[in-house]
Amino acid sequence: MAGWCSLSAYRAGRAAFRFTAEISYYIAPAYHRRGIATALVEHALAACPALQIRHLFAIVLESNEASRRLLEKMGFEKWGYLPRVADFDGREVGHLYYGRHL
Repeated sequence: MAGWCSLSAYRAGRAAFRFTAEISYYIAPAYHRRGIATALVEHALAACPALQIRHLFAIVLESNEASRRLLEKMGFEKWGYLPRVADFDGREVGHLYYGRHL
């Protein structure tokens, strides 16, 4: 598998968020820098109107420069930051929230 991408309902069952979803993706290291992530995100963005998704966000580790660059290239903006919420064997890393209105 080279990678995957998904759209997930945000706070399913809450009517106020019915048009909001989270985008997630993963690309296996052997397939990095081949345009696969861009193609997957473009495909997901194109599917949003038919799925009635108007607001899309992604959550990435602040240390994940590749994902940050990809999201910014795709028109996402930084919407939020949770400092030091992830712990990798004593190394604390923040979560960044990126969003885009469609």
